[in-house]
Amino acid sequence: MIKAEKIFSDRMILQRETAIPVWGECRGIARLWVLLGEVQVEGKVTEGYFHAELPAFPAASGMTLEIRGETVSGREETIRFTDVAIGEVWIAGGQSNMEFPVKYDVEAEEIYRMSTDEELRFFDVPKISYDGQEQEEGFVDLSCWRYFNRENAGQLSAAALFFARKIREELKVPVGIVSCNWGGTSASCWMSEAYLREYPELACYLDSYEETLKTLDMDWYRKTYFERLRFGNTPRMKELDEAIARGRLSYEEMQELITNLTPRQKELFCLPTGPLAHTRPCALFERMVKRVAGYGVRGVLWYQGESDEVLPDSYELLFSQMIKCWRESWGVNLPFLFVQLAPFGRWLADTGKDFPTLRRQQQRAEDLLEDVWMASIMDYGMEYDIHPKTKRAAG
Repeated sequence: MIKAEKIFSDRMILQRETAIPVWGECRGIARLWVLLGEVQVEGKVTEGYFHAELPAFPAASGMTLEIRGETVSGREETIRFTDVAIGEVWIAGGQSNMEFPVKYDVEAEEIYRMSTDEELRFFDVPKISYDGQEQEEGFVDLSCWRYFNRENAGQLSAAALFFARKIREELKVPVGIVSCNWGGTSASCWMSEAYLREYPELACYLDSYEETLKTLDMDWYRKTYFERLRFGNTPRMKELDEAIARGRLSYEEMQELITNLTPRQKELFCLPTGPLAHTRPCALFERMVKRVAGYGVRGVLWYQGESDEVLPDSYELLFSQMIKCWRESWGVNLPFLFVQLAPFGRWLADTGKDFPTLRRQQQRAEDLLEDVWMASIMDYGMEYDIHPKTKRAAG
């Protein structure tokens, strides 16, 4: 059985002008070949997994990628992916401001009216935070390569879309965005334990989590965790989430919502970070980044930092360690283009009082790190919203 990693599928975009790695499972396969156009390479098969590397290709579209295997008994097996393009591919990483979808952007209606572009495509890395989540009832995985069109546009990362359309217009080649982001996450969620342990200032993320686990009643935790998920999916909560995301609630109305929560609802929202949470250290590096690490990309778009306001003085070190971790995982010196946090006055219970310190740390990261560039959007903040409703500037 041959099964490529999920990102290899119909309509995928592969990075041009660099070697193209392809990998996945191949249970029962003795030898394996990967073909793209007229080029064929033999892959390495080891203990039920394969890895192959195609040579660099120029920009192209309408191609087919095949993976052909041969079992020990000589039986052949083939999987085929069609409508494959080659162009520019970027990772879109971070938290809610990168995740922020087009449907909430002030230019949403204008974007919906844009023409379909089948050479502008998006892939969402499955949002997985713990082992076994994919097999659980109710988990919906929408991870596939999608064209830019009216039907798909509303769910796409707005910041990434504006970036992608800009370089698509200028370079005249296919453009792919791989979204690997999740709201409310620290940079510590997106890196390996080894890179956090390297410095005492960062090991505290792990130490704090481990201290929490020592006193956590796991039966209570699991019950409460899934109760919170169900509560978040009630019609009323979805309605409120939509209103908050669209900026339709005043600060006073948001405060009233918090005040009127029942004691149990407050307990749900204050649930400690446990082994199922996507906010725990290293969780999303292990469950999401590793799934696409090595996929050919030009670089990384990054919009994050709000969740690291609790330790603002350490952000430059934290961010630099995360960048090193990703570069090691890809085996190349990935360029990072990131967004400096915009100002705001008040949002829910947050005032952003330590954002100035964190912004200085972000500036320091750009000053000190190689192949790292920062976009400042200081003139695009909103007084009562941590999520600026126009992402064109950031993109």
